[in-house]
Amino acid sequence: MNWVAKKTKNRKPKRDQANQYLKQELNVINVRMLTLKWMRTSNMKKIFLTLILLICSPLWAATTDEQKRTTGYGGSYQEALSAALLDAVRQVRGLEVGTERVLRSDISASVSAVGYSIVAHQEVDTDIYVKSKGWIKTYEIVEVKKPAKGEDQWQVVALVTVPVYKTAGPKNDTRKSIAVLPFDVLPNKILRYSTNLVLDNITNRISDSIGSELNQSGKFAVLNRSFDRQMSKERALWKSDKVSSVEASRLGQKLGADFIVLGKIYQLDFSRSNKDYYGMKSTSVESTIDLYYTVVEAATEKVMWSDTVTYKHQSAKEQDAVAEFVEGLSSSIVTNVLDVIHPIKIMKLVSDQSILLNQGGKRLSEGQIMEVFTSGESIVDPDTGMKIDIDGRKVAELEVIQVKPKYSIAKLVVDSGQYKDLAVNAITRRASDAGKASEAPERELTAGSSDAPVNWGL
Repeated sequence: MNWVAKKTKNRKPKRDQANQYLKQELNVINVRMLTLKWMRTSNMKKIFLTLILLICSPLWAATTDEQKRTTGYGGSYQEALSAALLDAVRQVRGLEVGTERVLRSDISASVSAVGYSIVAHQEVDTDIYVKSKGWIKTYEIVEVKKPAKGEDQWQVVALVTVPVYKTAGPKNDTRKSIAVLPFDVLPNKILRYSTNLVLDNITNRISDSIGSELNQSGKFAVLNRSFDRQMSKERALWKSDKVSSVEASRLGQKLGADFIVLGKIYQLDFSRSNKDYYGMKSTSVESTIDLYYTVVEAATEKVMWSDTVTYKHQSAKEQDAVAEFVEGLSSSIVTNVLDVIHPIKIMKLVSDQSILLNQGGKRLSEGQIMEVFTSGESIVDPDTGMKIDIDGRKVAELEVIQVKPKYSIAKLVVDSGQYKDLAVNAITRRASDAGKASEAPERELTAGSSDAPVNWGL
């Protein structure tokens, strides 16, 4: 027997949750009214408040409601309704096994207040919203099918409203996500000459620095795994009774990484050398590391890129040795990874003195020379059957003149090629001798070489 369940006309008003929503709406209206009144007072206030509204508007629209029509089955009315509600949440937000068990228990306890009645009372909606910590906002019974003869299953069709928190950031973000994990260190392979160097967290510093540079490139959505313990506490707080249901509805699933950067450190050595020139002492610190790193596709464990690196860096100041070493190493690794996966390309051609490249930040530096290549072709490797992208011919050279966080501006190097041969999306690569011409040849320190004042012992 089928019938449509109708809600009673004499509904009881929403309890605390309803009052909370009403207060929030009234507060928003009052703020906007006061804002309009205040904005008439002066031009400066108009500008200021416009900025405030622009900043705050994403916060007001952070949580949106999605409706799902679902059907649940069960041995009783409560079980069928609970199944329908749970299925709506599963479709919209996804659920882990442990979370689903807890939510199923909360919903079942709340639905039990309905009894065998087919009327969905408003206070039951509110009770479910509170007890499920914002997973379900409201629901409406659309159809109920009582067990027929020879059947023992109830069928309930419900229209369920599920609040969903929309993350901040650009819309339609299709970038692949990547996480950088701390590199493993082989036992007894870190040598330290001085306790002044903080090396206990060297692997975390390397992974954090790599993640920072990948994030600045703008080519990946970088997932931070360095603060899992702290974030677990925050997520536990959201699930507790200390947080309102409105705030708890923002709790979502952690994102899984498409790619993971892993590595092993085989050797890490810091050595100090002291030299004395005519009574003046000079100290330098040389850092050396041998490591292997790889970029792995998380779902398939397929190795996308791997390399073995021997990196050396010399620091004039002992206190800057670790910071300079980590920054140089991470920059070298990120450059190698992005040059393969996301090479720097021409984004827009304005003139021969203004050519926009699609990357910036630490990826490029002013004065750097970039070689421009025409579109190449893909050739099939006869051994593996995989396609290998081959660069076209070199047509010109560009000099980077400005570096922005997300892009760079370059100009055409005189006599290196013609502007008409350049094209949007053309691949650019660092010149083999880029930067070398500007670096003075290394020479030994003499008595007058130090930045510090000379002490003649007078």
